[in-house]
Amino acid sequence: MEISEVMAYSIEVRASEVMAQLRDTSLSTPIENEGHIVPGAYFSWDDRVKELDLQVTSKDGQLFELRAQISGKPQWNSFNVALEHGSTSVGDLIGVVADVSGADGLTFPLFIRTSRGESITDTPLTEKLVGSAKRSIQTVLHKVSHVDAVAGEEGYHTLVVALPSSSFDVTLHDLRLFVLPDGEGEIAKVPTLSSYAG
Repeated sequence: MEISEVMAYSIEVRASEVMAQLRDTSLSTPIENEGHIVPGAYFSWDDRVKELDLQVTSKDGQLFELRAQISGKPQWNSFNVALEHGSTSVGDLIGVVADVSGADGLTFPLFIRTSRGESITDTPLTEKLVGSAKRSIQTVLHKVSHVDAVAGEEGYHTLVVALPSSSFDVTLHDLRLFVLPDGEGEIAKVPTLSSYAG
């Protein structure tokens, strides 16, 4: 399930571990705010909005199906993957490959939240996922710059997928995060989901 025998970036390894747990877990439950559905994967939202209900189920060949019923206007609503401690460098290429269906026309911004001590800073990824009635595989890429909090000394990182603030249904069939070192970011080297199979 790896691109190569050695993955240089711990956040890439951790993301793969969390997705493997999701893939191997049968889910059928209402979601609690910040309650982990597997270790390292959880949903969170603005709890000032009382009428927000998330239901998650899963079948073979997918990570989960999410049904969101939202009456209010939450300031935030997100799916989070704890990437734990790691570091990246300026010039590295961070990518997310996602196999998704549903939430037609809605956008899903992604960012990496970095904690160092009491400092918490977000690095928005340059591109977004877009919902579609038809199942599609999308690749989101972000070149790390000197202003990005994800770059530099080691920190605690979380991949955050911002969810719509209105009701929606979406299925996440698969998701992978990867990092290509500075100087190896040519498009030909960007992995696909099939490149992980093995």
